[in-house]
Amino acid sequence: MGLAVLGYIFLKRLGRGKSLEKARSAARKLRLPEEDGPTGGTHAFSGSVDGMRVRLVKLPDLLLIKIPITTDIPVHTRIHGKGNTTRYGTSALGRGFITEDGAFDDHLLVDTTDRIEALAFLDAQTRKTILDLRLTSTGLEITDSSLSIAYDTLRTQYHNQWALAKSVRAAVDAAKKLERKAPLKDRLIAIIGSDPMPFIRLTALRAAAARYPADLEVLAAVEKSLNDQSLPVMLEAVRILGEKGTAFLLDLLIHRKGLRYTEVIKIVEAIAGGPRVAGAAGVLEKVFMKNRRPAVRKALLAALARLGDTSAGPFLTAQLERFDAELREGIIDALATCGTVEAVEKLRDALSETINPFTRSAIEKSIASIQSRLNADRGWLSVGETSQLDGALSGTGAKEGALSNEDNKRQGR
Repeated sequence: MGLAVLGYIFLKRLGRGKSLEKARSAARKLRLPEEDGPTGGTHAFSGSVDGMRVRLVKLPDLLLIKIPITTDIPVHTRIHGKGNTTRYGTSALGRGFITEDGAFDDHLLVDTTDRIEALAFLDAQTRKTILDLRLTSTGLEITDSSLSIAYDTLRTQYHNQWALAKSVRAAVDAAKKLERKAPLKDRLIAIIGSDPMPFIRLTALRAAAARYPADLEVLAAVEKSLNDQSLPVMLEAVRILGEKGTAFLLDLLIHRKGLRYTEVIKIVEAIAGGPRVAGAAGVLEKVFMKNRRPAVRKALLAALARLGDTSAGPFLTAQLERFDAELREGIIDALATCGTVEAVEKLRDALSETINPFTRSAIEKSIASIQSRLNADRGWLSVGETSQLDGALSGTGAKEGALSNEDNKRQGR
């Protein structure tokens, strides 16, 4: 056992000695002179490579490359490794992106005080550059002033001076790509229009609209996103544009063919949650009649209920007897916000025809809601009979029996 330990120590020291010679040979190939006076077992080499200032520091097991850069990454931002990384076992770039939990990739984190600017810095080309460095290094750190990379000279594939020199040149090429200055707004607009990852386009869209709410160039980029192939990106553009976005969705429901039913449901939900636009209820009624999927029809009824447009009352009343209990409940709920006095008669008929306690409760709540909306005295629009008016359907301010059911046998009611 003791001999094995001594043998391991000997081989490790031998490997460290050889790695130092490899680093010196690589530095000579790059024409980087060695600095005077190694301290604490470290040796440093510095100079210029392809116009970039480079400093190599040889530690016992690592080769550190540090390159000063000037970037548009926010001050005090730091992209750095999270543990030892290799080229194996990595996931697709972008999982858990920085806009959510600080993660850039499986083994990289972004520490920043301005996530919008950090996002704008990490466009598709920059992410690819950083990922390429990460996959071929032991450690990585990027700040607003420097790029630092670490290579394990004992355990990685960089086992000779040519490979080490190549890795230094790769770091220099990456530093050149990272070194730039561009306005934040222009970078966000570029990401919105060209980034291959929908989630990043969406985040840039949201960030640009929040940072530049009245900027014409940003608004133009938002309008272009209405035609984005990603539904979440398109719906975010709709939300930002307000009434104009909702009008776009209504037109989309009528004229766009080939929409999946799940997409139709999301669009309908966005319409219901957006600003009120004239004619929205009519469009939803048309889609209800054309689309026979129960899930879509339930979503449409829920949307009509949220819109609360009384122009949909006659349509909903006409559908009350056409569908089974599942859809009837949705119709009854929608009538609570869209129905008028004319709907109460149909609701009373439906109440008399069912013994289902849940349906009866829904009908009673719907009638009560109509009564409350129309500011009527209790009983005039309700199912219960008053002592003198036999359940007349009059509204507030009408003469006695003015809006009574025509079929009421009591004349003049």
